[in-house]
Amino acid sequence: MITRFRGDTQRLKVLLQLDGENVNLALVSKAEFAIKKTSEILVIEGVKDVDLSSGIVYFPFAETDLDEVGTYCFDVQVTWTDTTKTTFIKDKIKLLDDINKT
Repeated sequence: MITRFRGDTQRLKVLLQLDGENVNLALVSKAEFAIKKTSEILVIEGVKDVDLSSGIVYFPFAETDLDEVGTYCFDVQVTWTDTTKTTFIKDKIKLLDDINKT
């Protein structure tokens, strides 16, 4: 489970691996982080690391992306260059209330 404070915008760093090896991001058309919020399913497209052999994808958040306090399901899915898809992670994200959010 990932824990964040609502409204935080720090990007999420995700390491993608298959069979213990980092994914070659040159073979990835897009990576998506989908979170099932109370009122919608939000999909955020990832940004590949400059080192395509690292397997690292970053997911940037806008302030309103993580604005509802609670625990929500999410997954990270990759679309390969051959158009097939693989889901790498399915888990939960817990968004905590914070004091200075207005």
